[in-house]
Amino acid sequence: MNIDKFLADTTTTKTIDFRGQELTVKELSYGEVASFSKMAQEFENLDAMESNKAAMGALLRSGIVEFEELTDKQLDGFSPVALKELNEAVLDFNGLSAKDEEGNA
Repeated sequence: MNIDKFLADTTTTKTIDFRGQELTVKELSYGEVASFSKMAQEFENLDAMESNKAAMGALLRSGIVEFEELTDKQLDGFSPVALKELNEAVLDFNGLSAKDEEGNA
C-alpha cells in the first residue's frame, strides 16, 4: 500500500465562509500538531507578541489551503480579531479547540 497516497486521499477538508470569502480548512497531521507544540516550547523565551505571530502564521499556513504561501508581511496585515477567528476555525476543525476543553472541564 502506498501510505503517502492513502494519507493524501483520506485527509479531510471543510469549506468555511470567512467574512464573505470561502476558505478551505484542512485536517492537520500528527506531525504538524507536534511541531506546533515544539514551537511553543522554543518561543517561551521570546517576546509574546512575536511568538504568537509565528505560531499563528504556522497554523494558518498548515491549516488553510489558501494560506499555504502566506508571508509574514501579509500576516501583519490581518487584524488580531481576524487572526484569532481563523486560528480558532483551524483548531475547531481539528478537534483542538480550547473551547471544547473548557466545556468538558
